[in-house]
Amino acid sequence: MKSLHTKKAPLFIFNPFGKIEFYKSQIKECIVSFPNEENFLEALKKEYKPNTLCHNDFVQGNILYSDTKDYLIDYEYAAKNDYRFDIASFFSENNIHYIDQRDQFYQSYFDWEIDPMIDVQVQAFERMEDILWGYWANMLYEQRGEQIYFDLSLIHISEPTRHWAIS
Repeated sequence: MKSLHTKKAPLFIFNPFGKIEFYKSQIKECIVSFPNEENFLEALKKEYKPNTLCHNDFVQGNILYSDTKDYLIDYEYAAKNDYRFDIASFFSENNIHYIDQRDQFYQSYFDWEIDPMIDVQVQAFERMEDILWGYWANMLYEQRGEQIYFDLSLIHISEPTRHWAIS
């Protein structure tokens, strides 16, 4: 991930805030809601720095492993974004909730020079991703009527604190 984040970023931005608004605009009957969503997103926008090439879809299925090398595939959403978005995606999509696991990642990513606030910042991006993918799943459930999207939308609201790091 760090290697990807050091590459030259393209001019186009993956704007999660714009995507949230787009997904919400496509929904006729909302099945998801997030407490204090508007205030939270406005506060996060002030901290948002889209200046890094990001994958923007760090799910387990997009990481392939071999005996000699690991591969990141599916660059459909790759664009300039805030690097904390990718870290948050990696943690949430791979169920990395324990602080010792996160610290191990941070030590490697930041070469042992860790900002003590980084996990708080990443957790904020995890919450934002719950909002983003919750509305995305709601929109697709409404458009396609497939149960998987209904289930995905509920995952993002049923455990609102699932991302808070556990000691």
